[in-house]
Amino acid sequence: MSTTGPDVRPFFAPRSVAVIGVSAAPTNLGRHIVENLVEFGFQGELIPVGSKGGEVAGRKIVPSLSEVPGPVELAVLLVPASRILSALEECGRAGVRAVVISTGGFSEYEAGRAAAEREVLQAARRYGFRVMGPNCIGVINLEKGLCLPFPPLRRSDFLKGPHSVICQSGGVMLYLAERFSEERLGIRILVSEGNKLDLDEADLLPFLAEDPETRVIFLYMEGITRGRELLEAAVRSPKPVVALKANVAEASAQVARSHTAALVTDERLVDAAFRQAGILRVHDLEQFVLCAKAFALPPLRGENVAVGCMSGGMSVVAADACARHGLGLPPLPPDLLRDLEGRGRGGVIHLANPLDLGDIHDPSVMLLALEKVLALPDIHGAAFCLPSPAGSARVLTGGLAMEGIVGRIQELSRGHHKPVALSFFAGRRAVEPLLGTVEIPVFWSITESIEALALQRAFWRSRDRPRSFALPGGSRRKPQGRLPGRIRWGGSTPSLPEVLGFLAASGIPVEEVRMAKTPEEAATVAESLGYPVALKLLSPQISHKTEVGGVALHLASRGDVEAAFLKILDAARTKAPGAKVEGVGVQRMCAGGHEVIVGAKCDPAFGPVVLFGLGGIWTEALGDVTLRVAPVSRADALEMIGEIRGGSVLRGFRGLPPADIDALLGILLSVSRLVAEVPEIRELDLNPVVVWREGARVLDARMVIEGEDVAAGFSGHLVSFLP
Repeated sequence: MSTTGPDVRPFFAPRSVAVIGVSAAPTNLGRHIVENLVEFGFQGELIPVGSKGGEVAGRKIVPSLSEVPGPVELAVLLVPASRILSALEECGRAGVRAVVISTGGFSEYEAGRAAAEREVLQAARRYGFRVMGPNCIGVINLEKGLCLPFPPLRRSDFLKGPHSVICQSGGVMLYLAERFSEERLGIRILVSEGNKLDLDEADLLPFLAEDPETRVIFLYMEGITRGRELLEAAVRSPKPVVALKANVAEASAQVARSHTAALVTDERLVDAAFRQAGILRVHDLEQFVLCAKAFALPPLRGENVAVGCMSGGMSVVAADACARHGLGLPPLPPDLLRDLEGRGRGGVIHLANPLDLGDIHDPSVMLLALEKVLALPDIHGAAFCLPSPAGSARVLTGGLAMEGIVGRIQELSRGHHKPVALSFFAGRRAVEPLLGTVEIPVFWSITESIEALALQRAFWRSRDRPRSFALPGGSRRKPQGRLPGRIRWGGSTPSLPEVLGFLAASGIPVEEVRMAKTPEEAATVAESLGYPVALKLLSPQISHKTEVGGVALHLASRGDVEAAFLKILDAARTKAPGAKVEGVGVQRMCAGGHEVIVGAKCDPAFGPVVLFGLGGIWTEALGDVTLRVAPVSRADALEMIGEIRGGSVLRGFRGLPPADIDALLGILLSVSRLVAEVPEIRELDLNPVVVWREGARVLDARMVIEGEDVAAGFSGHLVSFLP
């Protein structure tokens, strides 16, 4: 039982299962579930339930749960959607602890049927049971003989292994079971979530993380609704978590909506969030298979590998693959290369890394080469492509059997605590007989083995970094009320002077803005600040002030200020006639520096999120921004600054002065903490922030607080970049 989430054990190891909606008809899907449970060897009590009675798999079909004398832990419902509520009431009265709703036809079919889902949840809360689904095929747990899908299945098609899978799609779940089994990798627990009405991957992952026989956890998702909880569950997992987040294109979004009611999430945010939590994101189902093989090897704790092939051409292909996947090929010691060259038959190949072993057909020399390179401190792993294992004896030059060679490679890998990704210079037909006879995973090509090493390295790179996004008070915080009263109760969009004042009080450096109601007042303020000054229209309805003529810069005299004031008001009346104008802000001009944007919002799935990029008009012109889940660490903030394409400008480019990175880091970290600790803040847009060689200040800002509908996304400059 998980100690970090709801008790989901009855879904994975129930003592009794009732299948509701069973009849004796050969085509009845409920009957198929009962037969699957028998086929897979379920040892608990199995109760078919159906109003027509009869018998299935040697068991009497009871007409109602009320006629079952003992307790029922898990019920599987496969009845028409119109009868689901009455079936749930029956489950509740019988004391059922867990319910799988296999029935479809809910919000994935028609948005208007979401009301029926709400009634399902109400019934679950009323009786205290948890729900998986609807629109799912439930759970397979090979160890317990539990098999809840309704398609007829054969136990002999499923190989037991250390890999557990949570899928939003039942079809994907069964496909992965077949792929993992045919690759001799094996599966342990498979879950189909469906619409995720009640339980989702954030609830189920902790159980798999604590399961002693699960080595790697795989997630297939079409939508994410509780992203923060998922991240926290992944961080607590001692096992690798590999995720395929599908539904990333417009066409797939339409299919996913009708498939599992999944909604689209900003993919850049998903990428960043998964990296922060140490979740390895992959982009197709075959990479699941590669990861299962990769995590059967020791960890790749660095970027450098040695590669050995039986062909010069394959060595070139392998080198390209290493470059493509970000793996290094450092030079090997000259004395090692000379020794290996001296063992060649023709002496016509000069060795390097990758090692072209085409002139060396003695497997003992290949093993020696592998042993030598694994002993090098700057080599963190290897990918070796051996000759074809074809032939009944599978014996190579030197008299070594292929199984013995592979066994020695495994010994070397374990002994040096470094991964060796093994492939063969042969097609599938020649290699397949070897599967299941050796413990080390076998890859189908040298390029596949290199990709697997790169995937494993990406996981450990992110997993080894410190975690920073735990929220004060947990995921479900209540507002702490740190906003000043005049902002909290003064409206959903505070004025620019109020926002800058709040930021300054929070330790963020700002350039003061003073509000003026008349041209004369503006000129007086300008004289007190000192020329030159800038004027800015102050209106909660106008985010893009420059687009309506609401900004005037480099004003150097009283007359300039008064004329610009009137011009700004006239432009606002013409271009935004319905907007409320609070006044005009007067601000001292700040010359030079680099303009950047620092933003934040409360994302529906992941909670507080921070954004960084080039500022001013370039924010939307270039779209060069990066995202993280808040709060971020100093390392996260440095990474954000470095990964935008315009980062070279901040470091000093073609004579431009470098930016004060420490000052910029201070603002990023402060905004990150602020949005994490003050949940009333729904959006915060600091644009521009000007960074000089020494120091940085916020010149303009917009904040939206709790109470305004922000479902459309970031207002102002951020609207183009986050959902």
